[in-house]
Amino acid sequence: MASKATYFLGIDGGGSKCKVRLENENGTLLSEAISGSANVATNCQQSQESILHATEHAFHVAGLALSELKNTYVHAGLAGANIDSAYQAMTKWQHPFAKFTLSTDMLIACKGAHQHHDGAVIILGTGFCAGYQLQNQFSELGGYGLLLSDSASGGWLGLQLCRKAFEVLDGVEKCSAAVDALLTQLNCYSSQALSQRLISARPAELA
Repeated sequence: MASKATYFLGIDGGGSKCKVRLENENGTLLSEAISGSANVATNCQQSQESILHATEHAFHVAGLALSELKNTYVHAGLAGANIDSAYQAMTKWQHPFAKFTLSTDMLIACKGAHQHHDGAVIILGTGFCAGYQLQNQFSELGGYGLLLSDSASGGWLGLQLCRKAFEVLDGVEKCSAAVDALLTQLNCYSSQALSQRLISARPAELA
């Protein structure tokens, strides 16, 4: 009787997108797929949905039935997993995999870049964080979300531009090419219209 196949899925989940990489037990790449935001601190349920959406697409591309999820071992490096409450919520997920382990996206970025050697990495995307590995010890800096940190990130830059746009619309500042491009893209030409458009904007949308 032939033994069942085993699969391995690596997940890199950020504030704007979730990328998965599916390999077989020999380390052969079978497929890759991308879905939406997977920041577990921002929205745990959305993170889970993004993981499943990308995973299902990867299995479809690889020609595998979803019944093979139970034979698939997963590690996910997710933005927001440095927040303990978000990490704990994710560990309680009733996932369909053989095993699901979790770390921050910074940890997998540093491991991927430097393997087991000392080194540092900066992630500058929707959010911002940095990390370094020194003498087998790993430390992270930042990564607390747009409201509390993330200076120079895509979300932060977008937020500054939106604030400048409000100053222009309120007649406090002169319009710049960047503000004009933003207002044109959003089709908003008054403070009221812009506030309605952005009042519930997520960091990924601002980025």
